[in-house]
Amino acid sequence: MRPLQPPPALHRWGPPGGPWVLALHGLPTGGQLAGPLGGALAAAGVGLVAPDLPGYGATPPLPPGPLTVARHADWLEALLDRLPGPPPVAVLGHDYGGLLGAALVLRGRAPRLALSSAVTDRGWAFARLTALPLLERYFYRAHAGRLYLRLGVVPGRQDALARLFLDQTRSPRMPGRMRETARGLSMGWLGALPARLRATGAPLLALWGADDPFFRPRAARRICRKHGDGARLVLIAGARHFVWWDRPAACARVVAGWLAETGAWAEAGGPGA
Repeated sequence: MRPLQPPPALHRWGPPGGPWVLALHGLPTGGQLAGPLGGALAAAGVGLVAPDLPGYGATPPLPPGPLTVARHADWLEALLDRLPGPPPVAVLGHDYGGLLGAALVLRGRAPRLALSSAVTDRGWAFARLTALPLLERYFYRAHAGRLYLRLGVVPGRQDALARLFLDQTRSPRMPGRMRETARGLSMGWLGALPARLRATGAPLLALWGADDPFFRPRAARRICRKHGDGARLVLIAGARHFVWWDRPAACARVVAGWLAETGAWAEAGGPGA
């Protein structure tokens, strides 16, 4: 098998060879966003693998072309093909990573989906609008994601997150990369996504910061209603947009419990199997 291009930077936590989850970050962060959550899940016997998505962290960008969900999902599928051992028991997606997780579930690459500050419908329409000339000057040229890093984290946790990701937002290529990712959102695909996800029968967890200023809890309630009986909503008190970072221990307890409740250990072996 040929090496994956671009070559992935991977971050891993937890016991090797056991059940694990794939964690996909949003913009403008990287796989290390999942570090506190990965450590807490490892203590519960659950592994976590978090790649830096192309163009973020230490993973080089994709070759020139539209930055669509489909192209990112193709890269992630190729990554999964190259990872040894069993497939993930779930994919956890934060922000844009939630859309990529949904795409992997539709492709049969993960049996469960946990979303954090990531809607699976046309609620992304505003993000698509930020790619328009007037708005992109503010959201991308002026801030390049720094707005999210500043407002999306609870006081006391902001500096540590900024130390990890602030420098990459200063890259002259970051505004264009974020703008083109927003431009690559397909409203047609998003409009069909709730019914397609529901048809998979995959359990869905909406793990949300109760004080998320960007995708507020009502958005989480909406996607759970659209998914139907297989959806569960958990609001994490004292957490904002970056809920994995703000309250990792609470998130780990919820994720481990949800995996047990939905039969992950019976399928793959693990805690309580």
